[in-house]
Amino acid sequence: MNKLPSQSKEWRQLIEIRTKYDDRLEFLRELETNKHDTSNDVIPLNSTKKGDFHFLGLASPSGKSRRQSQVAFEDLHLNNNDTIDTGDRLTKPSSAVECPYWQLRIIKQTILTGGYITPNVYIPKVMWSQIGLKFSGLSAKTIAFQNIIQILTSNTGSLQQPDTLIESIKENISDETALNEVATQFQAASSSMKSIHDDLIALQNHLSKPFPFIKEVQLEEAVESPETPPTSSVSSQVSRLTNMAIALGKNVKKYAEVGYQRLGTIPTRVSEDEFAAYTLLICNMCDQCQYLNSWYTCTQSLRDIIAKSSSIIKDATYDTLVKYSEKILEDLHSISIFMRDVVCEILLRDIESLMERYLNKMRKSFSRMYWDLIENE
Repeated sequence: MNKLPSQSKEWRQLIEIRTKYDDRLEFLRELETNKHDTSNDVIPLNSTKKGDFHFLGLASPSGKSRRQSQVAFEDLHLNNNDTIDTGDRLTKPSSAVECPYWQLRIIKQTILTGGYITPNVYIPKVMWSQIGLKFSGLSAKTIAFQNIIQILTSNTGSLQQPDTLIESIKENISDETALNEVATQFQAASSSMKSIHDDLIALQNHLSKPFPFIKEVQLEEAVESPETPPTSSVSSQVSRLTNMAIALGKNVKKYAEVGYQRLGTIPTRVSEDEFAAYTLLICNMCDQCQYLNSWYTCTQSLRDIIAKSSSIIKDATYDTLVKYSEKILEDLHSISIFMRDVVCEILLRDIESLMERYLNKMRKSFSRMYWDLIENE
């Protein structure tokens, strides 16, 4: 506008557009204050401006009509009190094992208060509470997340807190009895992490059927001793045909099972309460998974401490601590891959679909604020 003459036709048109735009924003603020409930509001026709018919979804004097959006346009209301820390929470961990747990913390934050999922992408809290939502695989995802919480709580309920073990080692590094107790705890933790890993791999293979983006993990099978080959050529052909028939039957059964389970992932409309329970379950699961991250940092700290104090620790105790700490780290690395390829993959795909719907609704709502420059000009 500064480049246009103040008395020109274009300058006057821009002023008129800006004035009407300010009126629309004021109208939106009133809607937002009243929680967007306009069902009981009565707007006198004689008090409505000519350009407002389009925005209200009514027939305009020229006979044109616009369908009113069911979702009112909203601002994101970012202020200094929001719990958004782009310098801390968006700092990616240096360890690849800790990255999935860091992503889960960010996703939980977007559900509770809204937040940045990347340095340039902000996820508003209202995105997780959309009305009339069509969502895919809600029941399968809910069961899977419940199973993850059950697996973690059932296998880690008898373990001590990792911070307590680290403090015990630092204070009693020369006490052989205390070190033996820590070694016993790490032996129990190693067994628990192994059980968690096996259960999560079984869950991943089950989820690979309804969700095609989840890869199935091939389990190692025990190698059986080869049988003595039959001497007759006829019997060998019969055996080969039998094996082919058995393999074909297994494949047909597998394909039928996969097709049936993928029917449950077809997008269906979910209620507001169902999706609220789902988001609450996500937050609970994200908190439970952080316990594994604590064990990873604890085990790494233990390995560094016993490496520096190897001269004052007995060889048998030292070997036991190193052995079980390495087993724990190995299982936690495999568990971290599950968290990345299954849990984070499901949640990030959910965020993508929810954000796409949210932006479409906001764009449609914003498009209701249109006006004609000068009618019949």
